[in-house]
Amino acid sequence: MTQNDYYLEVGCDLYGKVVINHPKIQQDERGGHITFTPQQARHLAKLLVEKADEAEKSPRAYVRRKHVDMRQFERDMLGKESI
Repeated sequence: MTQNDYYLEVGCDLYGKVVINHPKIQQDERGGHITFTPQQARHLAKLLVEKADEAEKSPRAYVRRKHVDMRQFERDMLGKESI
């Protein structure tokens, strides 16, 4: 696998659509990509930003970023014992 196998490629097609190429989407007669109207692409971008913010704020994300034991995190940050 090359470094490019891990990244999405985003562009525009000749029909005014936003195109996302994903390295894991299998190629078929229509190609290995997803197309969106500009309005759909803007909505998707907004949702992705919202979900990324939500994921970063979750206790599990904190634990993964900081490599903290979840039970210790709950005792320290939430003031409760883990079950």
